[in-house]
Amino acid sequence: RYRRLIVRREKLGPWLRKGTALLQFSQNYVSSNWYQGGNSNIAILGILTGQLNYDDKKYIQWENCGEWHIGFNSIAGDSLRMLSTNDDVFKINSKLGIKAGGNWFYSGTVDFSTEFFNSYNGINSTVMKTSFLTPVRLNIGVGLDYKYKKVFSIMLAPVSYKYIYVNERK
Repeated sequence: RYRRLIVRREKLGPWLRKGTALLQFSQNYVSSNWYQGGNSNIAILGILTGQLNYDDKKYIQWENCGEWHIGFNSIAGDSLRMLSTNDDVFKINSKLGIKAGGNWFYSGTVDFSTEFFNSYNGINSTVMKTSFLTPVRLNIGVGLDYKYKKVFSIMLAPVSYKYIYVNERK
């Protein structure tokens, strides 16, 4: 007798969650004999990303993405700081789409990015480039989004707003 194998398909919900983490370490040595100069350094970089997306397969698609890059380095010859920030970006993106017809969606999008740590113009510099929440970038747009098989999307936003905040200290 043979028994029939039954394969059950798991019913997927409308929510999709993904996340990744990366940690990278590097070291660079520049010899004093190197004619172009340069500085030896040690660096560490961390990247966290996450997605939380909703798709009801009929009318609504909501895509949310967050990302944080944070990197520090220690440069030989920097007498002011033991560690300097070499990468600091925090981003949040959200796009809500309501089916218009075919591959088109009426969509609204929000993009926010900022930085958390102080960074300076160079080695032994006291001139600050960025600091906590400076600058803040905010983009808001409303329009139409064309999506092709979840591999390609182009957003046309004739109504949009861009805001940049920089806290200048003098």
